[in-house]
Amino acid sequence: MSQPTETITVNVDKDIIQRTEFKEFVKELEDSPHVIIIMNETYGTIIISGKQVAVNTSKAQIQNKIDKLSSNTNFFNTPDPKLPDQNIKEVMMSSSPESWSIEQVAQWLESINMTAFIENFKQNEIDGSLLISDGLDDTLLKELIGELEYG
Repeated sequence: MSQPTETITVNVDKDIIQRTEFKEFVKELEDSPHVIIIMNETYGTIIISGKQVAVNTSKAQIQNKIDKLSSNTNFFNTPDPKLPDQNIKEVMMSSSPESWSIEQVAQWLESINMTAFIENFKQNEIDGSLLISDGLDDTLLKELIGELEYG
């Protein structure tokens, strides 16, 4: 039986996410075969997807690094004031990512300020189950969001 998978979004203060030390740290985490980590410096967003245990471990490691780099409050799960509406938040909180439709994945991308990639995800028919499955390897994921810089 395989381990459960999970995808989370982490909001990080832009001053932290743009620091070389933080970028290098995240790049090391990207080398794990159990998670895919995508960092968007422009919006201060990190997406971690993979085996649930590895995702939670990576999140904890990132939190520890942020704590070391800043005395500010916890940046994880900070609400984005630009989220489109309460309905999207409810969908994201009430259903597991595996059950998301292609449109719900698009809404999620919009909610994390990644609207530029919605069309690529739709054209490739990326639904929730594919988003967090082993079928969406880091090569394909990086093709879908190729415009992001990785450090």
